[in-house]
Amino acid sequence: MFYSESHIYAHELFPLGYGYPLWCPDPTPSSREIEIGDVGRPDLNGRWLPLFNTMKPPDDQVNRHGVPSDFKMLDPQDIPVSTTPKIMQAMVCSRNIDPTDNFGSGSASLPESAVVTFKFKLPSSSSAFVLLDAPALSTYVCSAPARRRMVTYMRDNFQGWIDFVFDCNIDLEDSDIMFICGTQKTTRWAVAAFDADQSDECYVTSDFGQFEYRLTINFGALHRGRFRKACYKCGPRYRRSDMAASPLPRPNQCLFLHY
Repeated sequence: MFYSESHIYAHELFPLGYGYPLWCPDPTPSSREIEIGDVGRPDLNGRWLPLFNTMKPPDDQVNRHGVPSDFKMLDPQDIPVSTTPKIMQAMVCSRNIDPTDNFGSGSASLPESAVVTFKFKLPSSSSAFVLLDAPALSTYVCSAPARRRMVTYMRDNFQGWIDFVFDCNIDLEDSDIMFICGTQKTTRWAVAAFDADQSDECYVTSDFGQFEYRLTINFGALHRGRFRKACYKCGPRYRRSDMAASPLPRPNQCLFLHY
């Protein structure tokens, strides 16, 4: 069966426990950074599509596309959040990937420039990884009573969210709606997803620049392994003017969601 790269990526990394993996961590030019309290869903390309934010008033710029007719804001003071370093290694990979010694999952941060080589063991048909500027920052609801408030709020308002989706003529199943209670973010990243038609080993080489990943993967299978799919990309794409104005990019690239 054919699966998209975003499906393979999410399927392979979700069991690791970091949250729901996004194939497209960067906000679109017309979108915004993902925040706790968002209601929305990932699209088929693995990019987050927000509907509205429950912790912002209806007239906030974040909710410029509208809110449910019976919208009741969730008071941010009732939902304390905390931000701490979470993913300390520079690579998160599916369990069937084994990195080589050159630069691997044990490294805590990326140098300004490096060549990275990974050795892939592929006992199953698909695999995936993400490279990131470690540590990734985890923002989460930091108390059990607050988490229970969010569960109660969702239960009390979920039908209004469904009606809002219907009124906006959005093609979305009820089960696809996510209510965000945590994020894992970084400053830059490279993602890859693979689907092989046989078990094999291969080497992948990646190059890293000072501000962004310049990802080029060269496949060199040891036993002529073939890939039905091999997709990769990196981001965010900085303009030179952005680099000059802000040499330290913000960690607004969302790798994983908790909902």
